[in-house]
Amino acid sequence: MKKIPFLNNHNGFNMLEIIVVIIIVAVLASLSLPNLSNTVERTRSAEGVQILGALLSAQKVYEFEEGSYATTVADLDVEIPTPTDFNNVTDNNVCSAANRVAWVQRTGAYVLCINEDGDITCNPNGGGNICKKLNFTEETGTCTASNC
Repeated sequence: MKKIPFLNNHNGFNMLEIIVVIIIVAVLASLSLPNLSNTVERTRSAEGVQILGALLSAQKVYEFEEGSYATTVADLDVEIPTPTDFNNVTDNNVCSAANRVAWVQRTGAYVLCINEDGDITCNPNGGGNICKKLNFTEETGTCTASNC
């Protein structure tokens, strides 16, 4: 009986082939992980942007009715659910200044602020270039948790 040659000459993968495949997978993983972490943080920052948008809209309505911006969340006709990635919204998160209407702080990380024009700025709080990675304008002067 005649044997088929390609069925008998290869019984499995040798060690070199396995190592080459592992190196290729490791290189591909190392290239994609930084992009994945930026994407995850961008998704988390979207919650802050949503909160700021709701606070800005409520502040605009309050200013139209009362002539000035509110200084407490209770004065606003807005209900903010408990954030998962940001600190809870309290009265300290609304401001009566036009250059800064509201702010939220990412738990242990950066602060996002919004002005009356809807422009969002970011203070990295020593977090390196996180604001640039998230495509926010970095501003450390007035965009702080204590400057309202």
